[in-house]
Amino acid sequence: MTKIAKNARRGACLGLLLLAATACAEASSPSSSPSPSTSPSTVAGASESPGASIWLAALRIEADPETLDADTADLKDILGGGLIVSPANCFVGLPPEVSGGDYVLGAQAPTEAELTALVEKTGRDPVFEGQVQMLCLD
Repeated sequence: MTKIAKNARRGACLGLLLLAATACAEASSPSSSPSPSTSPSTVAGASESPGASIWLAALRIEADPETLDADTADLKDILGGGLIVSPANCFVGLPPEVSGGDYVLGAQAPTEAELTALVEKTGRDPVFEGQVQMLCLD
């Protein structure tokens, strides 16, 4: 792979991570009328304070965020605002085998029932599912 191609892939990955990172800030902005989101830029269940508790279903956990690009593209229309792509060290409560340097791609919701509904829409089995604290608010 050429250096230009590697840089292009890296830029695309960083762009997706930036979308996920800005999602928390956009989700905390008040809106005049609630409407279902079809974009990963609005994250369901995001809170205005660090340490907020959310329900998370990790669908993939990888050391290299670039390996999550295809799944991120596939899931963004299915999960909408429930899609999350984030460094693992942004969560407290992940299984001990998950490294802080890993990246998590999954679904998030404010309640277990909403999370279950999101996961069912993906047709995938989560690697991990449970209540965690979200530490990163970008």
